[in-house]
Amino acid sequence: MKKLKVVQVNKLYAPYVGGIERVVREVAESLNDKEDIDMQVLVCRSSGKTEKERYNGVKLIRAGSMGTYFSMPVSFKFFSYLKRLSETADVMCFHMPFPLGDLGCLLSGYKGKVILWWHSDVIRQKAIMPIYRPIMHKFLKRADCIIVATQGHINCSENLKPYEYKCRIIPYGIDEEEFKNGEVKTKILEKNTVSGGVKVLFVGRLVYYKGIEVLINAFAKTNGAELFIVGQGPLE
Repeated sequence: MKKLKVVQVNKLYAPYVGGIERVVREVAESLNDKEDIDMQVLVCRSSGKTEKERYNGVKLIRAGSMGTYFSMPVSFKFFSYLKRLSETADVMCFHMPFPLGDLGCLLSGYKGKVILWWHSDVIRQKAIMPIYRPIMHKFLKRADCIIVATQGHINCSENLKPYEYKCRIIPYGIDEEEFKNGEVKTKILEKNTVSGGVKVLFVGRLVYYKGIEVLINAFAKTNGAELFIVGQGPLE
């Protein structure tokens, strides 16, 4: 039986902790269990030489890089590995934003199916947008399908709106087993400082683009509710 060769491309991979990295890992490990799919993942290292390994059974290439600038690894090895993988891949899935992935695919001459998983616009590194925007739009035009988690991702992105006809909404999933009888759940249920109040839980890295300060400011104007924040990061 011929296997469908699928390559996922992202900036980093586990054990690095991040929302996009978690999605990439869950998709990779889930598809890796399918008998008719050959799954491989290409990412970069934040710095250091190339490493090839199997991570929880998934074939993984961490392309060497000279360091990270503007939140993006600088890796020339990445382009050569992407070109090599594109020669046999049936489907390539790129997680955005990752400008190196956009450019690498366009330069590779890859003719197969391209899926873009749009997680966010470029927010903080707007200084690079005059250079990156033409590349990004060429890549969006090249895509066969664009995955977003919500309709809001489309509505709130001027970059994505022209390509709404290509978009498919696939909400982010969670493993319910991880939350059953967990320590966080127990502590929240034990808290009862607001009798009969609404309990709101935020889970995520405490970084600027999550908008946690907006949530906190909103709660300052709210009665009869409790906010629980779980996470670590520079805004902790």
